[in-house]
Amino acid sequence: MAQNWSTSTDYDHNFSIKFPELPQEVYKNVPEGFKITTFAQSAECTYMSKTLVMKSAVSDKKAKAEKTIKDLATKLKGKVIEKTEWKVGGVSGIASVIDIPEKAADKPQMKVQCNVIIVGKIQYQVMVLSLIHI
Repeated sequence: MAQNWSTSTDYDHNFSIKFPELPQEVYKNVPEGFKITTFAQSAECTYMSKTLVMKSAVSDKKAKAEKTIKDLATKLKGKVIEKTEWKVGGVSGIASVIDIPEKAADKPQMKVQCNVIIVGKIQYQVMVLSLIHI
């Protein structure tokens, strides 16, 4: 069955992403700055984008992106099993896959594709969480 994907555009931060359903948005002040989380669920997958407008720019963008991925894996009780360079335009970031074992967090086994890139004071994070059927 074909899906009608919806485009969500953040004009303030020059960012567009497609979701399989009409996404919801959550806005939140966090210690690092201001975070916008956009998400949609379809079948057994959750699609998310997070835009973090940081209070100040980071000097080592790659290290910040790697820390974001490591922190996510820890929060989800998972393990980073793949990590590669992710390029958008002329900017480099990190693409990763996190494996969440079946017993972790009392949920079925899951995989998370998480890509993080930082441009100036803005961190863009794109994720897909999906169940693994064995």
